[in-house]
Amino acid sequence: LKSNTRYVFQITSSSWKSQTAKTYVYKTFDESKIVIVDGGDVGNSHITETMNKNTVSKIEMDLIMLGGDIAYDNNIAACYRSWDYLIKRLPQQRTDPITGLTRLIPTIYGVGNHDMGINPYNGAKITHNANEPAFKHYFPQNTYDGKIPYGTDRKSYSLQKIGNLLEIYSLDTGYDTKMEGEQMEWMILNLEKNSATYRFA
Repeated sequence: LKSNTRYVFQITSSSWKSQTAKTYVYKTFDESKIVIVDGGDVGNSHITETMNKNTVSKIEMDLIMLGGDIAYDNNIAACYRSWDYLIKRLPQQRTDPITGLTRLIPTIYGVGNHDMGINPYNGAKITHNANEPAFKHYFPQNTYDGKIPYGTDRKSYSLQKIGNLLEIYSLDTGYDTKMEGEQMEWMILNLEKNSATYRFA
């Protein structure tokens, strides 16, 4: 993809024959000017809804970063709809002024204790299957060998790159993955082999 370019696409499936697929637009980053909205502890509350409507939705952003404690489902399987409700209200879609289509704003998610349902390093075991934890089920964040990994193979940490300008490390501070060991080795490896101008974690 070229930088600072709009791409039009549809999300469809052969099983949706009776439906007309909606057309969306995605705008790649202009590396000379990137607007990032960063937050966390979002939850499904009236305060959050008011903030999104009156403040966040008015910012012409290129990227949203949410650093944990997002939907407050506490990794309770029956509470998965809290993610549906939250995602529906986040300002991830807006009308593009050039094409008039719905523009999708990319979002990077970080994990917190209210996403995994435990505090860090407390020794509790998290159930991993096709649907749990919901955080990993909804947000694979990365691909492996060009494919989205099965739910039980997904990591709770990730790296997103924006050209050679920016690296964004979304880390797990000990909920699903310990900071030392596997995650630390992965981070050191990427810091050594990559050379972005800016790095966030």
